[in-house]
Amino acid sequence: VITSCNTLKSFLPEEEWTRQRGIEDGLEEETDYWDETIGWANAQLTPGQLRSLIEDRAGAAATLRLSNYFLADNLWQRLSEEARNAIVTADLVWMDDGPESRLRTILNPLQRATEDILYHHLWVPLAEWARGRPRDSEYLPGILSEARKQYPGLTEYIKIVSEKPTKTYLRGLGIEGDDLDFLTNKAQRHFRGLRDARNKVEHEPDSNVTPSDIRKLYRASLGIGCRGILPELVRLLNNSHNSDHHTAQKS
Repeated sequence: VITSCNTLKSFLPEEEWTRQRGIEDGLEEETDYWDETIGWANAQLTPGQLRSLIEDRAGAAATLRLSNYFLADNLWQRLSEEARNAIVTADLVWMDDGPESRLRTILNPLQRATEDILYHHLWVPLAEWARGRPRDSEYLPGILSEARKQYPGLTEYIKIVSEKPTKTYLRGLGIEGDDLDFLTNKAQRHFRGLRDARNKVEHEPDSNVTPSDIRKLYRASLGIGCRGILPELVRLLNNSHNSDHHTAQKS
């Protein structure tokens, strides 16, 4: 409310703000005062400004929801701005009450967010690690050595994640057992499904990708009723214990 009040005050002429403040004494509830003030301020906006304000509010609500429920415990802060924006875009589509056909537009931002997370949290550090281990890196696809120059996608991740050197790198981070299986098997299957669905939707107008298929991909990505692919990627690849373990092995 305080943020909204300060924002609204910037819209109002000083005399109108003073008049609106004076109305507060005549209202039974403080919320009535703010409802009237917000309504008055909204009425002063052009349709474009009002639409922008509504979009900003929806984006802020999505950010709050994502950072508190799905990417909590500082995971949200570890994402790049591009990844955050893409996930928010996908979430806004997910929360929209529009036609089911709009769900198809969720796949593109979801793939962009996934690839950005993979690039910053796996590809770049893996390439750095491989440069100091030529015996291991010779088994990795050439794309890895260009990780800083190119933007590897899901196809490259699918190819490289099951390679022995990649598993050696992940074990060096302290990732073992179920966590290692999660990253190298379950995540790999998920990314293949996301890539294939997105490509079909983008390039085959009559594709057989159903709303149910898309919902499953989104739920698996964020962790709705399951262990989320994206939160676990960020958590496992950035866990402080894992980082310390890796540093100790390198030294």
